[in-house]
Amino acid sequence: MQNRQFFTFKFKSSRLKEFDYNINLTFDEAKENNEVIALFDSQMLRSIRDIHKRKIDYGHLENLHKKRNGLRKKEHSDENAIRIKEIQDEINNILFVPNT
Repeated sequence: MQNRQFFTFKFKSSRLKEFDYNINLTFDEAKENNEVIALFDSQMLRSIRDIHKRKIDYGHLENLHKKRNGLRKKEHSDENAIRIKEIQDEINNILFVPNT
């Protein structure tokens, strides 16, 4: 099993102030705005997951990566592109750590 990076939002303080410290956006929107950062797992992230009762099934996560990578190796098709995006969205949802 590989060590996977987790993701969280990172905002400039001026942006937080502009939105009265209440920014609501999706992972994809934040990624487009370069407001997503990658972090390796740590005690802090494990504690946040414990508080929010978020368990990670690492076996399932690895299977998703394998499926996605297998589809990437196949000939390009609209169907494969859609399935890759769905799998990547599920991976992002698992690895995204809100409220950090």
